[in-house]
Amino acid sequence: MKERYKQFFENNEFLTLYHGTDSLFINKIKARGLESKTGYDSPSWFMLSSTKPSAIFHSVYSPEDNRLPYLVTLQIPVLNMERPYWKGYPYVWKGEKMSGNFFWYALKQPIPKNFIKKIEPINVELWKKIKSQEVSW
Repeated sequence: MKERYKQFFENNEFLTLYHGTDSLFINKIKARGLESKTGYDSPSWFMLSSTKPSAIFHSVYSPEDNRLPYLVTLQIPVLNMERPYWKGYPYVWKGEKMSGNFFWYALKQPIPKNFIKKIEPINVELWKKIKSQEVSW
């Protein structure tokens, strides 16, 4: 967490978000946290979701390349300020509400590795059901 914001995160409130990925990127995420390949200036390049199924939908399963789906759970501290900042600031852009009553978020800056709560492999059968939309978001 950047030192200049530290004083504003003393309320112990967190925004829990999810990132679907695959085994190819897990070691990098564990070592460095979550980073954007495209930069941090676009509030519409979504990388995080407020629900597990929507994040899982965007994970990758490619058995021919030995890539297995993973889900990363992040807990982002919420600012304790009276200014009109949104939940997740300064780490994510304001969430975009989607039709399934969940939110997608774009990175405003890299998410530090210490914000990672859990990294878990996704059951391939569950992944297939979510991709075929047998399980709703």
